[in-house]
Amino acid sequence: MSAVQVSPDAVRRAHAHATRMEIETWGPAVTLIGLGVWGAGVVLNIELCVSLLAALGFGLAIVGLWRPALGLLGVAVLCTLDPLMNAYVFTGGILRWNTFNYWLLFVLALFPWILLRLQNGQLALLECWLGLLGIELLISADYLTGMQDLFGAFAVLGLLVYFARGGEQPGAWYWLAVISSTIAAGGSLSYFLHASATDLINPNAMAYMPITGLFACCMGLPFATRYRMGQPLLAAMAGLNLVLVVLTASRGSMVTGTACAAYMLVSIRGIGRKAVVIGLVALIAIVALSQFTEMRTYAFHRLNLLVDPNVGLTDATSGRADLAKAGVRMFEQKPMGLGTGGFATAWSQLSYRDSESGWGIGHLKAAHSGWIKILVENGFPGVLLYGLFLLAFTISGWRSGSRDMLLLGGLATITLSLAFLTTEYQSKGVWFIAAGVMTMLRSRQSAAPARSVAPERPGRSLAVRS
Repeated sequence: MSAVQVSPDAVRRAHAHATRMEIETWGPAVTLIGLGVWGAGVVLNIELCVSLLAALGFGLAIVGLWRPALGLLGVAVLCTLDPLMNAYVFTGGILRWNTFNYWLLFVLALFPWILLRLQNGQLALLECWLGLLGIELLISADYLTGMQDLFGAFAVLGLLVYFARGGEQPGAWYWLAVISSTIAAGGSLSYFLHASATDLINPNAMAYMPITGLFACCMGLPFATRYRMGQPLLAAMAGLNLVLVVLTASRGSMVTGTACAAYMLVSIRGIGRKAVVIGLVALIAIVALSQFTEMRTYAFHRLNLLVDPNVGLTDATSGRADLAKAGVRMFEQKPMGLGTGGFATAWSQLSYRDSESGWGIGHLKAAHSGWIKILVENGFPGVLLYGLFLLAFTISGWRSGSRDMLLLGGLATITLSLAFLTTEYQSKGVWFIAAGVMTMLRSRQSAAPARSVAPERPGRSLAVRS
């Protein structure tokens, strides 16, 4: 008897079909689990809820070594949950603060050839910037902080491996958005409800839970057209997460969230659809803000400080203006950088004559801004490399010939630029959107240039195979 010949195309189609079925099964399942855990949070303490979801995320991330699509859903859970995990789970002992970073480095070590397949100009810029951080660690006055910074920044490469391996199917991007935005909204609401009975988290860190949900909605929006009511659902979840960002009172995150909202509005086509989305988001905002009156009042008070002429710049910006001014002076003294992780030590050594207000002088203070941190610690080369890396998102989107990819590339450039005004390398949400959009743009560049991406076609491959 002769063996049955199976064509490579048939094998690929069977693999794509199995992956689609896997996504369509696990996407709704993980979403329902997330809703169930946060719903149980009404009677359970928030630490237990976070621990359960962290275990789910890590379980999927581990299974993702063999089933890439599930791994992508897992890192969506973990990146979204990151602010609460660091506060309530990874607090010491075996479960260290860098546990997720360690895992991403391990994945990077397992699949180094993925980066070789993804190599292009933008990734080379990112790698050069990361290499510069590593080199300038050797001259840092604070080696331990510099190592923490490296762990945080190198996370983007581990996430890039997950996106490249698991993002082949359009459905993966849609369910990634649904899962992330659901986890973000449920977790933020649970945190607000338990705020009086649990340890409070820095608002600028907490804001990156709903911000990550917003980022995921933006990435999933072009692929939501293949699902009935897919785009309105993501727009509604994005609106809810934007309101939750406002309630954190993190002003920098509010600006970043507004950029995401503008992207959503521009990307949705049709006046009627835009009107429905605006009305739906307005209704969500009214309901949500009316339920958390104290947080709403505090958030609006924080915004009012920025325009109150009777409040000094130091108080209006919570000292960020002083950090930025001192950072520029440090850069002028050492334009090539003083070493990765060295900002806080350099700040603590400033004298009162180096500061206009004397705020924080003599104490260790973080830069609280990625741009200032890079400027001071890695100098002109660091700012140049990272700035070109961000600009490459827009250039790649424009070269793709796709409206969706151009808008996404521009969104990545704008949001990552804005995010680094008020946060440093530790926020996983920043690297989440960076890795996701890089993967989509790289996949689009590999496609035929004469055709636009058709996200709604379920058989379309969107990423590099492992």
